Amino acid sequence: MLIKFQNPDLGLSSAQIAEMRLAYGADSPLWRQYLHTLLAMLHGDFGYSLQAGLAVSSLIASNLPDTLSLALPAFLLAVALAFALAFASRLPGLRWLSNFLQSLPVLFISLPTFWLGIALIQLFSFQLRWIPVINPGPLEGLILPVIAVALPISAPLAQILMRSMDQVAVQPFVAVARAKGMSETGVLWRHVMGNALLPALNIAGLLLGELIAGR
Repeated sequence: MLIKFQNPDLGLSSAQIAEMRLAYGADSPLWRQYLHTLLAMLHGDFGYSLQAGLAVSSLIASNLPDTLSLALPAFLLAVALAFALAFASRLPGLRWLSNFLQSLPVLFISLPTFWLGIALIQLFSFQLRWIPVINPGPLEGLILPVIAVALPISAPLAQILMRSMDQVAVQPFVAVARAKGMSETGVLWRHVMGNALLPALNIAGLLLGELIAGR
């Protein structure tokens, strides 16, 4: 912005500012700059970081492995927890679990991840002494962060899956499966769960994108 509007606080001469505007394309109309940026992004060119002095694509490539090492396990754990809780809550005799889960999304979403991380460290490192705080191994160092990231997104995903299962459970083909003598567990697993996955998978994809983006 300083280069674009030639702010005098840059401490540069007019010739130097003009040279920088030319180098970064700031002398072009905004629509042309916007179009150039979009086309460059399609080719993997995300620009140049003035602060780091490197191409943005290089910065992303250097930090992506660390991001994926946390985001992917947390995502898989969240999906596994959500599916397990949703399936268990619809089993005969476990309806109380469904009522309990109704309060979890608000609770988990309202908990800051850093606070949850501190609570997990207090429990598993200081109280139970299962995971060392100082110099943990590569895998040990990931356990608590993965749990802290996975828990807040597992409950909302479970809620979405449960609502979808409720909608599928009243469909005629489910009633036919029950009429044929199939057990309730078999009905849930073979007919209800499989047909209820699509809405949950859509939300899961959005959550994965947010995790990788660091939101």
